[in-house]
Amino acid sequence: MEAHARAAIDIYDRILRYAEVEQYGSRYRLLRLGSCDFDFDVAQEFGSTVDDKNLVTVADALREVFTGSVAASLSVTIHPQRCYSFFSPLAATSDADERKVRLQQEAALLAGTEVPLHITADAVHTQTLRSGAQMDWVHVLAIEERIFQRIDQVAKRLSPPRRRLMVAMHAAASTIGRLQIQQDVEADRGPFILAMGWYAGHVEYTLCHGERWYFSKHTDAVSSIDAVYFAAAMLDHLHLSPRQVRRLYVYGNAVDLSDFSDLETMFDLDAQKLNPLEVLDLDPGSLDSDFEVEAYVGCIGAAL
Repeated sequence: MEAHARAAIDIYDRILRYAEVEQYGSRYRLLRLGSCDFDFDVAQEFGSTVDDKNLVTVADALREVFTGSVAASLSVTIHPQRCYSFFSPLAATSDADERKVRLQQEAALLAGTEVPLHITADAVHTQTLRSGAQMDWVHVLAIEERIFQRIDQVAKRLSPPRRRLMVAMHAAASTIGRLQIQQDVEADRGPFILAMGWYAGHVEYTLCHGERWYFSKHTDAVSSIDAVYFAAAMLDHLHLSPRQVRRLYVYGNAVDLSDFSDLETMFDLDAQKLNPLEVLDLDPGSLDSDFEVEAYVGCIGAAL
């Protein structure tokens, strides 16, 4: 059986986290994991129109940490406040060209600009309507072509055969999917799993139906109490109740589970830190006890 290695980086504020994972059948082995701290906002640099000095610094750092990498692909995780992220239903009978035109049009309307956009689309799930017709729901990540080219300029320094962008909520959903959760739940709980990404500048919400990505959204930075309101609003929009959620996860930066008691009360569930290392063949004792593994969901999840 052939092994496949994939690398990923997660860019947030002044920190770039990276991971490389090797898949062998249904098993995953961690090849490298770490972070690079810079004295500038890395994500902001990709959107800059000034010289590329800082991008060269980022590229050099990546080339150093990925020395000897055998990864065939590199995923770059983008957080939702830095891109356009939305879900779109497409007729299952539509062809690839029709879908491309449709999604380009929707992205342009959302962005409110005629600036060229780079689009990444991922199938999420298929919905059967009452009429019997089927709709394929896809997630779309759109970013200005100029910004994509600057990101790709850095990614090319690692020379992976394949490069792609991934929104952070997709990486969270990938982590949940690979966990293949078997934990017993109450019979009256539903099949959904909610993960909340907690960051200084924004909050991410990812909903999975079992192991499958179902929906995501994000808000600007709010208090933990307001985060409960936005979670409830998302469920209401999807015609779901809190009892249909069977597991509650939190990930991100500086996560303190004691801050989410209101969220636990709403769902009548204990919140857990989303730990992507549980997917990997890794001795938990090989990392320091204070290692914030929940901050690495964006890069490990994207590399799975």
